[in-house]
Amino acid sequence: MKFLARLLVVGLGLMASSLVQSQTAAKPAAGPAKPIRIIVAFPPGGLTDAYARMYAEQLTAKLGQS
Repeated sequence: MKFLARLLVVGLGLMASSLVQSQTAAKPAAGPAKPIRIIVAFPPGGLTDAYARMYAEQLTAKLGQS
């Protein structure tokens, strides 16, 4: 019975500490201060360039930064 009580106390302690940590870390970090530069090592107009441009559009929408 002592083992079950100890296990319960440890489990409750872990749950409480995870709740405290999640509350303190809930605020997201600030975004980048400068524009993000994506370097594509292939010539413009190719498939890789098109994917990089689509990815850049999605990043701009999410981050609010060009």
